Amino acid sequence: MNHQDKDAPFHLLGWVLFLVCAFLFLYVAVRDSDLVLAAASLVFLAGCIVFLIPLLKKDRSLPSRDGSADSDWE
Repeated sequence: MNHQDKDAPFHLLGWVLFLVCAFLFLYVAVRDSDLVLAAASLVFLAGCIVFLIPLLKKDRSLPSRDGSADSDWE
């Protein structure tokens, strides 16, 4: 197990906390009818999702057909 594999759960947890934060900001924006804050919250939420995509890709840690690991992450 390499260093990146050990850090992956912490990276995922950090991005999940950012998602929670984005939803809380969005809730406050809707509650207060603040369109600027709502727009900023949606952009922040979209950014968090974009950063989560590589962490959630299933095939990034699977060995290739020749038995070697995916070298993009090393």
